[in-house]
Amino acid sequence: MTLVSLEEAKLQCRVEYDFTDEDLYLQLLIDAAINKVETNINKRLIAADGIADEQNQNITPAIKMAVLLLVGHWYTNREAGNRARPRL
Repeated sequence: MTLVSLEEAKLQCRVEYDFTDEDLYLQLLIDAAINKVETNINKRLIAADGIADEQNQNITPAIKMAVLLLVGHWYTNREAGNRARPRL
């Protein structure tokens, strides 16, 4: 079972379900976002019906939303940017 599905990520990013050109990129973002959350909470995320313990954290609606928000942010802001104006 996936913690966050490709379909959920497409919905978050407002990508048409039938548009598959960026599926691999979206899956990469999902995996990176899950890794980011796991690193921040210092626990491995598991399915909501799994057994949580000191090393594992059940995915809650709030954690799922955090993953989806990261995916959406990274999808929209693909380039690392500096908001300073370039010198001409």
